[in-house]
Amino acid sequence: MDNSNSIIENIGNPHELERMFRSNPEAFKKSFAAAWAQHPDSQVLAVWYERLHFQERPDTQRAAWFQQDLLFMGILALLAGISTRVIMYFVE
Repeated sequence: MDNSNSIIENIGNPHELERMFRSNPEAFKKSFAAAWAQHPDSQVLAVWYERLHFQERPDTQRAAWFQQDLLFMGILALLAGISTRVIMYFVE
């Protein structure tokens, strides 16, 4: 199945490109490389390139915030326990 010509022919028809991708994703990915090599300046193909080759990067800042929040919650729990003991000492 040579979709590279079909991809280039339907470059202005996003519905047809999506249909081709959903009908056979592996064949679309293989033939996309040839179409991308022929038209590297196409904005439509650039979007498809990112879609096919996207990899999520780990969010290290989010992990740091989570660790800080966990430490803060632990300190608050410790202070709550100590204050409860002090209050119960004076109540008795």
